[in-house]
Amino acid sequence: MKKVILCASALMLGSLAFAQSNENVVSQNGSGNSSTVDQAGMTNRSVTRIFGDTNTTTLDQDGVSNNSVVEIAGNSSTDNTSDVIQEGSQNNILVDVSGDRNAVSVEQIGDRNNQGDSFLPGDGVNIIGDDNEAELYQLGDDNDGFIRQTGDGNYADIGQFGTDNLANIIQEGDGNEATTEQGAVSGSIYTSRGGISLQEQTGNDNTAFAAMEEDMNEIYQNQQGNGNEASASQNLAFFGGYNDASQTQVGDDNTAEIVQEGAYNTATELQTGNGNTSFTQQVGDFHRSIVTQTGDGNMSSVMQSGASHISTVTQIGNGNTSSVTQSN
Repeated sequence: MKKVILCASALMLGSLAFAQSNENVVSQNGSGNSSTVDQAGMTNRSVTRIFGDTNTTTLDQDGVSNNSVVEIAGNSSTDNTSDVIQEGSQNNILVDVSGDRNAVSVEQIGDRNNQGDSFLPGDGVNIIGDDNEAELYQLGDDNDGFIRQTGDGNYADIGQFGTDNLANIIQEGDGNEATTEQGAVSGSIYTSRGGISLQEQTGNDNTAFAAMEEDMNEIYQNQQGNGNEASASQNLAFFGGYNDASQTQVGDDNTAEIVQEGAYNTATELQTGNGNTSFTQQVGDFHRSIVTQTGDGNMSSVMQSGASHISTVTQIGNGNTSSVTQSN
């Protein structure tokens, strides 16, 4: 085993050099290696490359306009662990993973992170392989979170706490799971105004879940394949409003669920295929529900509690069932 510990600030002479433009490049080849990179200041850059299995890398950047690249490459690159922490604003992270059973964790604290930088060819977490895990947590405003996974049995989780944040998860393959949370952590309610959650899954037996709190948030879920499940919830703390939730499923045996509380929320569910199930629950005032199903054996149930609601259900095919309940 080799262990590498790099502290960029320790290499700098004088406060001016400490504060600006540090660069680190770490390469790990083989098995059981460990590296730690610590950078503080402005416009720091770090590149970590891993070729092998059971390697561990830890990166901590503190400051403004820092950039980090982590690359786990090679078909035999398995069971590696990468942890990245960035504190400050306008920081960017790019993680590229090729292999199986790798775990990536990214935590960003500050504003306007992952907005793009000429140093990086892209932003976010990109994974190719099976049974990989990616977690991205952002605390602050105007942050972008992106995870893309290609393969089977992968797990993606984005947690954002702040305003005007964007979460985007794209998964291609079978048996994948996507989770997005904006505005709630450990039972406490955090502001999550103006957030956008995008989830796109292509394949079979995938699961998508999105949860948001507060005002003017948007959820978009798109699933293609058989046996998919989608769940979206907004404002379960019963304050806020003007939220939109949209679910689109193409295939058989799909399940879609939207739960909204507050006021002026809109829920849209579109299902194409056989054996689909759609459920919408809205609590509060001035909500709107739109459900469209095309195929056989579909079922739609809409429950709206409060005042001034609108419900529209369209079913095309045989054996469909629709139930709408509106109460004050």
